[in-house]
Amino acid sequence: MAYFSFVQRPVLLSVQPSSGSRFQPMVVTVSGHAFSSNVLCKLGRVMSSSTLWVDEQTLLCSFDEVASCGLLPFMVGLNMEDFSNQDVAFSVRCDSGNGLLFPSNGPSSGGSVLKITNAAWASRGKTPRLTCVFSSVTSVTRSTATVLTTGDVVCTSPAHPVGLSDLTIVGGDDSTFSAFRFAFVNEAAVVHLLPHMSSLPGATVVTVVGEHFEG
Repeated sequence: MAYFSFVQRPVLLSVQPSSGSRFQPMVVTVSGHAFSSNVLCKLGRVMSSSTLWVDEQTLLCSFDEVASCGLLPFMVGLNMEDFSNQDVAFSVRCDSGNGLLFPSNGPSSGGSVLKITNAAWASRGKTPRLTCVFSSVTSVTRSTATVLTTGDVVCTSPAHPVGLSDLTIVGGDDSTFSAFRFAFVNEAAVVHLLPHMSSLPGATVVTVVGEHFEG
């Protein structure tokens, strides 16, 4: 004969800290009620790598790495399926291992080749079907990303309205690997030059007159 036990659902009140880096191990102190030694922690879609039961009001949950950056729900549960009705917001940063983006702006007509260097996740080979997602209040556009043999990641900016855009590098399962801000600007245009000719020896200072020049 098999038996099934009905127990009180754990109640989550708070977590400390309430933020951390995606690429750094984290230990989170969880406060609440009705905790037992069987309670598990979940951050976004990732279960804690270990959970230490301290008492009925306190857990210590460890995470080696989480799947995404941004504001994620933190939950506690009795098994892999049933979690408490409450969750608290946990902010995950992409700062450590995020990499460097160059250039950080380009023309709104698109076509800029963007390179992300020093991304820790790329050097570890975690690169499943990457996409560059450019999102703003007015639009969301996508561009296929490629990982070079150097470990750098490249993609091409699409046409996009002038203004700031959030640029995220996502995998096929929509997990976020890096996050940046990219500025779409008006394309520079030359109207005329002063002077428009010079003698062969050179050394002539030329003034360029146009529109949408930036330093």
